[in-house]
Amino acid sequence: MNRTAISRERKAEKILHVFTTENGTTMFLIKFKDSPLVEQVPAIEANVRFSQMVIDFYEDHLSFPPPESRKSNPRKRKASENDL
Repeated sequence: MNRTAISRERKAEKILHVFTTENGTTMFLIKFKDSPLVEQVPAIEANVRFSQMVIDFYEDHLSFPPPESRKSNPRKRKASENDL
């Protein structure tokens, strides 16, 4: 039985980390229940098999700057008539 087949039979416990490989593939490091091992699972697979866990992971780990800091960002400006 290959590693992917083994993973499909087990239940995920927690997503530990997300990263992008050199070729642009997004991967999750997932801890499975009843196993000390952590496996790399492609996001395309994790998004289907563990969709709520992926959503929860991103909600817990994403942060946005407060509105005040976005207003004072000198790199962003509103479009003016001169831009048209």
